[in-house]
Amino acid sequence: SVTLCSHRCTRKENCERSAEPRRFAWDIKQCVRLSVHPSNISVSQFSVTLILEAHNVPELSAGVNCTFEDLAEMDGLVEGNRIRCSSPAEKEVPRIIVDKGL
Repeated sequence: SVTLCSHRCTRKENCERSAEPRRFAWDIKQCVRLSVHPSNISVSQFSVTLILEAHNVPELSAGVNCTFEDLAEMDGLVEGNRIRCSSPAEKEVPRIIVDKGL
């Protein structure tokens, strides 16, 4: 049978690790969907609460880790299909120095 693997149609036997749970989707509607609110924040805003709404994800009761590149890492708070994270605090973000050419 033909279905989705890594955003492409393929035979299940050609999909690497297809036996893993939620690794192989029979329909595009089974793919993971994730939305983030707010969808953007200013670089001058710190410690902003972010709500991630997740659909078609594995069980999250074991916990979720919120990671912002190499700046900050913290546990996310799982509430049903929503994950609450906080963007890095000011002390965790390197200062951006703007040279005004003076």
